[in-house]
Amino acid sequence: MKKIICVIMVLIGLVVYGEGKKPVLESKTGTGSFKSQDVNILIFLVNDLDETLNIWSKPDSEGFPKIKSSTRVSANNGIAPFIVYSLSNDARTPLFYDMKLVKPNGETSRNIAEKYPLVTKKPLNNLLYVAERFYGWGFDNTDQKGAYSIIIRIYNDIETIVEFKMLFSLE
Repeated sequence: MKKIICVIMVLIGLVVYGEGKKPVLESKTGTGSFKSQDVNILIFLVNDLDETLNIWSKPDSEGFPKIKSSTRVSANNGIAPFIVYSLSNDARTPLFYDMKLVKPNGETSRNIAEKYPLVTKKPLNNLLYVAERFYGWGFDNTDQKGAYSIIIRIYNDIETIVEFKMLFSLE
């Protein structure tokens, strides 16, 4: 009986403590996704942003582009999050995002985009929007090799909607 009461108390504590907390979604695959009743968000880590934008502008026969994500970057190359999203008909509030880089030693870069609007002029197939501007990081031989992460927080004027932790390695 004591065990059942303890389990119930722990569950109640988790529900109360977790209330209002927004998810932090960690991805080791170079692709992250979040879905709610108001917004669907996809993030791809890409090495070649120009190529990705070109692919995005030329959908395949099914009407959607095939974006290739990455979890590795080498010196003298870069990596950038490619953000795609859709909104429900009721959700027309402005969205924003911040990004920062966490290095293998735990050091955090300043936000590269801070309260940057997540807007676009025209959705693909009247469905998917892509961020209008992109930011990323370049690396050279002086950068520490190892496991990095990009923290991307997406929010509106009221609250954080979701936070992504996108993992990749510098080799």
